[in-house]
Amino acid sequence: MALAQYFCELCLTLSPEENNAHDFLRLFLNSVFYLSNKKKDELFLKAVYEMRACSICGYMPNLVGCHRCKIYKSPNMKFMIEKGNLVCEKCVLSEELTKAYTLTPGLLDSLRHIIYSPIEKLFSFNVSEETKSALSDICEKYIYAHVGVNFKSLKFYKSISQI
Repeated sequence: MALAQYFCELCLTLSPEENNAHDFLRLFLNSVFYLSNKKKDELFLKAVYEMRACSICGYMPNLVGCHRCKIYKSPNMKFMIEKGNLVCEKCVLSEELTKAYTLTPGLLDSLRHIIYSPIEKLFSFNVSEETKSALSDICEKYIYAHVGVNFKSLKFYKSISQI
């Protein structure tokens, strides 16, 4: 219930004001469906909902490749959360290292799937426990960096779920 409340609070904060919010509503309903039927893990659902909701509402990060050299994949891509883009290990500047989040190839693939996949296939992937935890953490940090809201429902959810 606490995680569903967080989804509702995110929905109220991010929901598009235009008439056509079909994908946003579908994301919300599918997330709550999977949560209520325990068909997917909570941390997985939280991460998917956070990042896709941001993407739908205009806060989509650019995860196509390094924003400097355009390389698509490198063993340790750096995600610049505040800027919303990738930098490869060759192009990252020393002053950016403290603000960069290192992405393993699996984590990068997961983020790309969440952002770029058709909504019908959004929940059709699995991640390891380690990746799931990192994915949840990075999506939460991304939400905070771009929306700037400390969600009370998220704080409550974390207090009762030991994450």
